[in-house]
Amino acid sequence: FDVKDNGTKDKSVGDNKSDNQISNGGLIAKHHKPDLIILSFGTNESYGKYYNADGHYKQIDALVKALNEAFPGTPLLLTTPAGCYKAHRTSYKTRVPVSSGRRSKHGRKSRRYKTVTRTRTTYSENPFNAPCAATIVKYAKDNNLAYWDLYTISGGRENACRNWKSAGLMRADHVHFLPEGYTLQGQLLYCALIKEYNK
Repeated sequence: FDVKDNGTKDKSVGDNKSDNQISNGGLIAKHHKPDLIILSFGTNESYGKYYNADGHYKQIDALVKALNEAFPGTPLLLTTPAGCYKAHRTSYKTRVPVSSGRRSKHGRKSRRYKTVTRTRTTYSENPFNAPCAATIVKYAKDNNLAYWDLYTISGGRENACRNWKSAGLMRADHVHFLPEGYTLQGQLLYCALIKEYNK
């Protein structure tokens, strides 16, 4: 547990993907009694070559059922991912100069070239960001669970990734965030929770 100055405690568990977290519920339940469980996933589920919405829905369902069994009566909050980019790597050949050490008849070093293969990396928005977020929201609505749609709050399909990147809050891999980015996401979530709590 991390104990905060205000007396609250938080515990992070999981193995990045929703289907890998199912087995953790029973173990944690033996030692902890949480007041709220926040399920934050989606980036890894959406980062593959393909995205299977039905499969993701079933993974969420299995995890939620396991948690309900391990923590009966404990409220659950689902969150959507902030959005990420996908890397595209292409190889290309180019010629680079190599000094031969020999001199021409004019006394200048002759220049030779060799061909080398290099890699160029470009990034584009992950096309599965929006479908993944929609699956999480759909599951929450279908099962009367609370959810916080960070993807839409960040700008949705049109601007979410662009906003995070232009603010300089994403790491060089265009998937993960700098500490300042995660801090901002936490602050946004905190404000949303307090707003609903005070209604």
